[in-house]
Amino acid sequence: MLKLIHAAHLGAEKCKRRARDILFWPGMNAKIDDLVNSCTTCLTNKHRNTKEPLIPHYIPSRPWEKVGSDLFEFRGQHYLILVDYYSNFIEVDRLRQTTSEQVIEICKSQFARHGIPNEFISDNGPQFSSHKFHQFSSQYQFKHKTSSPYHPQSNGKAERAVQTIKSLLQRSILEKCDFHLALLEFRNTPSNDILGSPSQRLMGRRTRTLLPTAENLLLFKIIPPSQVQSELKKHQKTQSYYYNKQAKPLSSLQKGDKIMFQNGRTWLPATIAKATEYFRSYIIITPEGQLYRRNRKHLRPIPKKDVLEPESDSDDLDDYLTSLEGEPQETTINGTCEEQGREPSPPQLRRSKRKTARPYSYADPYTLRF
Repeated sequence: MLKLIHAAHLGAEKCKRRARDILFWPGMNAKIDDLVNSCTTCLTNKHRNTKEPLIPHYIPSRPWEKVGSDLFEFRGQHYLILVDYYSNFIEVDRLRQTTSEQVIEICKSQFARHGIPNEFISDNGPQFSSHKFHQFSSQYQFKHKTSSPYHPQSNGKAERAVQTIKSLLQRSILEKCDFHLALLEFRNTPSNDILGSPSQRLMGRRTRTLLPTAENLLLFKIIPPSQVQSELKKHQKTQSYYYNKQAKPLSSLQKGDKIMFQNGRTWLPATIAKATEYFRSYIIITPEGQLYRRNRKHLRPIPKKDVLEPESDSDDLDDYLTSLEGEPQETTINGTCEEQGREPSPPQLRRSKRKTARPYSYADPYTLRF
């Protein structure tokens, strides 16, 4: 019967409404919930989880303290992008080869120009997850943090910078103009009246462009870091306010929990191996023994079968009612009997002596009541 109710693989509430329309048995709702929550077909083809509230990155206290990076391809060419979390200053370099050695060489060149950052954020691409890059981070003494696979949102600054550079490249090709001049103008464009431009926040000055500029505007003038941090915090607060309107937190997972993890458009079974040092990031192990790292939004716990069974051993209403036939029905008045051998006296019916008045609409139409 349960399989027929859930034949269309609808949700629990729709299955309950369908069942209530034509039948009933004790514990029916619990049985339907248990079936829907443990249905392999439904678990494998569920929609993605709801988005969780934002966890904003901490705001750096100085330029080039925290740097995001990413690789992207544009018209057959590969590029490496670096972006400063404090100033939003973007550096972009073309890659001859997409190898760890080439990425490390470009990073060394940028670090020689701007300094070594305290924190370097990237995805889990082979260029960044290799042993050589790990040795590079140890040698240059910076902390390398990686985002969860298929979760670029945790490195959103670099992802947004990639979109900006792609747009500049595309428009430069259409206009047949110099891409580097377009990038120079972007770096000198103020974010707002308080923050100034990326060049001002990184270098403390405007850089000279083809746009005529007074000499005094090119002089060194630092923007106070406290002012920059305050403005960036306001921006983060506004962004979180609108994003979190339709977001809700997901429950945390523990080691050994049975889960389904998202693999494209389907969900596959796995087990939580451990939680990583990063927020909402877990190491999972599949039945085949393969280890993966996934964000919490890509994991769905499998409900445990802890549904209480009904008191009757029968799931069928007719059998349940039949089992009740012939059993004595006791009615206890004012507690239990004082003596065990004494049978309780049957309840006495009495007629209520309370005076009642019929509604006026039922009164004699020829009789007026005052």
